[in-house]
Amino acid sequence: MVDVKARPSSRLLVLDPQGSVLLFRFSYRHGPLAGQSYWATPGGAVEQGETFQEAAARELFEETGIIATALGEPVAELFFLVQAKDNSVSRAGWTAAERETMFDHRWWTMEEISGAGEIVYPENLATMIAEAAPKRLW
Repeated sequence: MVDVKARPSSRLLVLDPQGSVLLFRFSYRHGPLAGQSYWATPGGAVEQGETFQEAAARELFEETGIIATALGEPVAELFFLVQAKDNSVSRAGWTAAERETMFDHRWWTMEEISGAGEIVYPENLATMIAEAAPKRLW
């Protein structure tokens, strides 16, 4: 992956009732990441005056339409765990940049992530979820 300027950001581990995690397929046609394609968790930059939790809740709503009633402390680095009620995802809040780079979404099982023939970020995603998500979520 091309090294780009670091920015404070919050990411989300969004799990459905069956324990699958939501990933978006990013594919870049222009700019420093042109030609890159990978799957990654929802999330994004922290805006001025926001906490990491507030940024995570905002990004969750913008990218998925899911409203977070409460986000606790991050479970890994700056990842926040969210339990979705179902597999519904709305693209209504996407920015122009997101519409240009985010081409698909999919709910992945832990087995699918471990055996993926595609690039998935973060690379230790299955381990992060196994350590962060108590079995009672499902």
